Amino acid sequence: MTTSSRLRRTWSTTSGKAHHLLDPATSQPSQSGLASVTVIAAHAAWGEVHAKAALIAGAQEGAALIERAGLSAMFVADGGETIPVGHFEAFLIERPTLEG
Repeated sequence: MTTSSRLRRTWSTTSGKAHHLLDPATSQPSQSGLASVTVIAAHAAWGEVHAKAALIAGAQEGAALIERAGLSAMFVADGGETIPVGHFEAFLIERPTLEG
């Protein structure tokens, strides 16, 4: 499981806040509408490549990329909405809550 996010490696510029994930079409920080992408893959490097590509591509194109690769992912949109892709929900488990 790997996660790529634009929330951690950030800095301020004269144009505003920037991050390390660049859109190859603009050479600027990606503005895809996704804050993070977590991918489940057999190999971490494969998952990392797909997480970064999906985050830069955005929810719709990113989901198609993940599904074509036969992977599962969870996207988190800028507003906090979670978007499961592929069979990600099959990997989730319920945790008992402690009630006191």
